[in-house]
Amino acid sequence: MKQRSRVRNWSEYMLVQTLRLCFLFFPINMNLQSAKVIGWLWAKLMPRIYQRAIDNLTMAFGAERSEEEIKRLALRSMQNFAMTGVELMQSPRLINRRTWHKYAELRNIDEVLELAIAGRPAIMVTGHFGNFELLGQLVACFVGRFWGVVRLMDNPLINDYLVRTRGHTGLRLIFKKGAVEASEEVLRDRRFLGFLPDQNAGRKGVFVDFFGKKASTVKTVALLALEHDVPVIVGYCRRIGDRFHHELGIERIIWPREWQDKEDPVFWITQEYVHAIESYARRWPDQYLWTHRRWKTRPRDELLPAKTAP
Repeated sequence: MKQRSRVRNWSEYMLVQTLRLCFLFFPINMNLQSAKVIGWLWAKLMPRIYQRAIDNLTMAFGAERSEEEIKRLALRSMQNFAMTGVELMQSPRLINRRTWHKYAELRNIDEVLELAIAGRPAIMVTGHFGNFELLGQLVACFVGRFWGVVRLMDNPLINDYLVRTRGHTGLRLIFKKGAVEASEEVLRDRRFLGFLPDQNAGRKGVFVDFFGKKASTVKTVALLALEHDVPVIVGYCRRIGDRFHHELGIERIIWPREWQDKEDPVFWITQEYVHAIESYARRWPDQYLWTHRRWKTRPRDELLPAKTAP
């Protein structure tokens, strides 16, 4: 990785802190309206990223949606991401174990609470959907300490700030470099472990279907579930309207008994949770992050030249 200058790190950090302080002067719902403007500017000033979102949505939905609707969904997706960033800055003063119910509704979460009460470990996965950052904070309110595996930010100052911000409800972070050993320790300690596994995993991933096209996906979730015999919980945190209010829901729980007879359990588990993420991304496509190059890495059989008939 190219060495970043201290000037650049401090400049970016001061910009984030300046925005955070400005937001403190206004109610969260007013700031979310400003975030929508930031998302609109992001789309206008970075047309290549906006076009990538349009292309991904077109690939995912094809003729199901009109060109105008695809453009609207792409813009709304970028606005949703900007709103998530604003909420991440302000959630420490709003969300805790006494106040979360003012800002969130629960759906299909009973079995998850039963697992937590029984002291059973589990792996929770979600996509870059809605306010995925808030999902970990809310789950930590219910189950006690919750460990999430995340990517280390390029800017160490912003990274340290996000560690402090995310940890106010009991969410603890494990960085991807060297995460396997730490993840195994969390599961051995009978805790909940969280992943965001819906980004391109390169050549080392397993290829599963996502919106009808092969997508490289990390094997780590399936390998840990198999080794520790723990369920995989697929959840989401859906934004309701344009205010600071969300629905925390469980889409699917993949139980160990389900994969016992599978020929390739790593592939099967991965495909199951990716299908579950696709399910809610289909219902609310404006809340999924379409700017990521999810289908960048292609399977070898797609790269090989087609054989011609003799």
